[in-house]
Amino acid sequence: MTLLFLLSPTLAKLINLVVYVGILVFLIRKPMAAFFASRTAEIQESLQRADREKREALAQLKTVEERLNKLDSEIAEIKAQAMQEAEAEYQRVLKGAEEDSAKLRETAEREIQGLVKTAKTDLKAYAAAQSVAIAEGLIRQEMREADAHKIVDDYISELEGAK
Repeated sequence: MTLLFLLSPTLAKLINLVVYVGILVFLIRKPMAAFFASRTAEIQESLQRADREKREALAQLKTVEERLNKLDSEIAEIKAQAMQEAEAEYQRVLKGAEEDSAKLRETAEREIQGLVKTAKTDLKAYAAAQSVAIAEGLIRQEMREADAHKIVDDYISELEGAK
């Protein structure tokens, strides 16, 4: 009997627990089912969204990797184009410098020719002036008074004939 007495309060407590749990399950079953269903749907949606984002990220990664692989060839193309442009610019500058040099040479030659002509003219004038001065000096040294009178008389005769 003691065993039954000991079991009896424990058994009563156990029955109470089963009744409470039963009532609790009965009352919470629908809200819990709805909660777990919505939670399951949220988790599935999150998994689908994560999968979609993963595929998009992989596509972007693939695009970036392709661009990176093409980057070396693009850099080589840009360098080649820059070299061509630099060579073209060098040739243009060289041609311009040659044209400027030719123009300067022509201008210098014209100036030199002008200076040579001027120098020749000045030299001729100087030579003529020196020749006249030398001739005058010689004439004055060798001319006598009678020769001077004769020249003056001849000049006067010429003037009278010209009238």
